[in-house]
Amino acid sequence: MHDEHHDRHPPRPLVLVAMVWLVVLVLSFYGAADVRDEADKNEALQEQGWLQSALAELVSAEDAVGVGALKAKLGAVREDVNAPYTVLVAEDEAPDEPIEVATPDAGAGPVDPEALPHQGPPNIRRVLVVGASSIQFAIGTELEHRIPTYAGVKVKRFGQLATGLSRPDFMDWPKKVEGLAKPFKPDLVIANYGGNDAQGILVDGVKVAYGDTPEWEAAYMAKVKEIVDISRRHGAATVFIGMPNMRSADFAAKMRHLNVLQARAVESEGGLFVPTYAMSSTKKGAYRKTIEYRGKRGLMRTSDGVHYQKLGAAFVVEQVLQAVERRYRLVHEDATLAVAEGHRFESRAAGRWVGYVAFVPRGGAKSPAALLLPDPAEDWPTWPNYPHRELQRLAEKLGRVLVVPDDALTGAFGDDPQALLTELVRDVELNLPVTEVDVVAGAGAGADTAAAFAAAHPERGGTLALFGAETTAPGGWTARAGSGAWPQGLEPVLAPAAPQ
Repeated sequence: MHDEHHDRHPPRPLVLVAMVWLVVLVLSFYGAADVRDEADKNEALQEQGWLQSALAELVSAEDAVGVGALKAKLGAVREDVNAPYTVLVAEDEAPDEPIEVATPDAGAGPVDPEALPHQGPPNIRRVLVVGASSIQFAIGTELEHRIPTYAGVKVKRFGQLATGLSRPDFMDWPKKVEGLAKPFKPDLVIANYGGNDAQGILVDGVKVAYGDTPEWEAAYMAKVKEIVDISRRHGAATVFIGMPNMRSADFAAKMRHLNVLQARAVESEGGLFVPTYAMSSTKKGAYRKTIEYRGKRGLMRTSDGVHYQKLGAAFVVEQVLQAVERRYRLVHEDATLAVAEGHRFESRAAGRWVGYVAFVPRGGAKSPAALLLPDPAEDWPTWPNYPHRELQRLAEKLGRVLVVPDDALTGAFGDDPQALLTELVRDVELNLPVTEVDVVAGAGAGADTAAAFAAAHPERGGTLALFGAETTAPGGWTARAGSGAWPQGLEPVLAPAAPQ
């Protein structure tokens, strides 16, 4: 009897061990993606190939057995239960260590009757980051690291691999963004989609096959605009991060196609599209395998030729955030960097809104300003030629505002460039903490424009500095020949005029 009973009921310790292992197995699957996210945040763990492979296998197993769907359902239930008790930080909450940023003196004198309609950069306090696998992994992790380093800025991130905008039946991104934005109340939404979007789209019950056709392009652009529109309804601006170059030539061609459509759709809705294709390409336009960044050299992408390694993601995110800084107000943690601000005014001369970037020293004191006109051939607005950090350091070091007009970068000054530049200088003096614009510097075609501006305004006086052109100054202006590489050679030109 004893033996038979023993056979029917295993010893209690074995039952307990089995139960423990079952719990471990379930938890391993249930939290595999979360564990991999946490591992990606640690550089030492990121370099452990065996760990990354093991976590990748666990995530694949999690997807195969449907644990991801279960987590989503449980998460939705949890949000519904917690909703009445959720307390959000007040939107007007001040940062723990506020940093003074120079702002226009609103009470200084009467309103100028010649002032043009002006828009300054919106303050960013909450950033929602959404997208597919790159947001779930390296790019998203890096954004989540860096965004909170800006003064008083909070971030929320949600990424889901193997998803995109083309297949709402698989992942309804508009609904998801709506659900994330409603409680978080972002000022800015950063989105990244595309790797899974080059496929058929269902339009009014009819599937439109992917291709370079008006029907598919219109359907896809409508989906991109929907994300921008949802963000705007919640009071947020939108930034789309473009897709990179790919090792597969066919896949790369599809990403170039999607980048064009995304840029067109986002910018038509007033958002910002940041291209990354050139960042992930060699100088000859080929797929870029390695990267050297901040003294380290390593692989830029993972073995699949699609996703980013940690080093590559850090490099790309740095460039993306510089572009974001040039549009919105974000105060960098590095106190040696001036604040980059995107401003624009409604130009009578151009018949449209004209933008410029101002690099404003911290502290709030008024300072002289320099107008910088680069050569349009240098392609300043895009990586890697825009000397964003260099100009930030120079502005802070010298204690002067540096102004770079958008139109100087493209050469699109219109039929009356001097009238447009006159408006721009006036807008700077009215809306930024500047005493005057006392230096105009240019390079290449920008040098010609700078010289023409000085000739048209001899009464303004100041310093005229030209790079790569003969420097002669009209009456009232002092000529200084620019030397060295642009813009690194600017410091000797600007330093003499800096406040003592």
